[in-house]
Amino acid sequence: MPTGNSQSFPAPYDSTSRIVSVVICIVLALVAALTQNALAVCIGAAVLFFAFAFSPRAYSIQDRSIVVKRLIGNVSISLDGIREVRVATADDLSGAYRLWANGGLFGYYGLFSTSKLGRCRWYLTNRKNAVVAVTEHKTSLFSPDDVNGFLAAIRAAVPVAAIPPAAPFLDSQRSKTTLNRMNLVGVGIAVLVLAVAAFAFLYSPGPPRYTLAPTSLTIRDRFYPVTMNGQKARMYWASGKRFVLLPPKRQGSAVLLEVNRPYEFVRELRRVWSAAG
Repeated sequence: MPTGNSQSFPAPYDSTSRIVSVVICIVLALVAALTQNALAVCIGAAVLFFAFAFSPRAYSIQDRSIVVKRLIGNVSISLDGIREVRVATADDLSGAYRLWANGGLFGYYGLFSTSKLGRCRWYLTNRKNAVVAVTEHKTSLFSPDDVNGFLAAIRAAVPVAAIPPAAPFLDSQRSKTTLNRMNLVGVGIAVLVLAVAAFAFLYSPGPPRYTLAPTSLTIRDRFYPVTMNGQKARMYWASGKRFVLLPPKRQGSAVLLEVNRPYEFVRELRRVWSAAG
């Protein structure tokens, strides 16, 4: 019978989630600053907003249910027909892969599958504090800051036997190894994202340098130079833009070149190449 009583348990982030979140925020901010593209800014802002909005903020036990508190709306998991609730072990999280889930940005939540639990719903922010709850319909994982208090509140709300885990996730050496590997994966993903952003910045740091000769135009790309030969070329540019299009000569490739002063560049190109012709 519902009682209306409620106990709340905060859900702080672990170190890996913090690192991944900070790195991705920095990368998205750099992309927005470098591209100055409204679509890129909106996409980056949407990714961060929804990742944070769906992240568990806290859990509460009320009316025979576990309520996951989120910015975008709470999730209620009924405890009717609960079979077991316990601290997660290393086996519970081993072989985990995402089916439709977030694996580090403001937590670990969504639909996962593990070697032992199979398909399961994660509402985690700190994998060290993982708790497994198995009901008739699904398996869910939570990570309250007070694991023992969370378990006691569930057992006080519904009749469920206390099952001591064979190897608590916090204590076993295998659990620590599993957690370290998961941390390395999370940090590796963050470093990879940062490396991609750094490469994009180095590859496109702004308008490239160029050398204009009587018979060629050499674009000084950071990784390799591109040379366009020819004495005559048709040029097109849109008002207010900093791009100049140089169509192909014979079987060559068209060049769309960004320059700081497009009109001056066009006048200089015509002067140099017309003199050579």
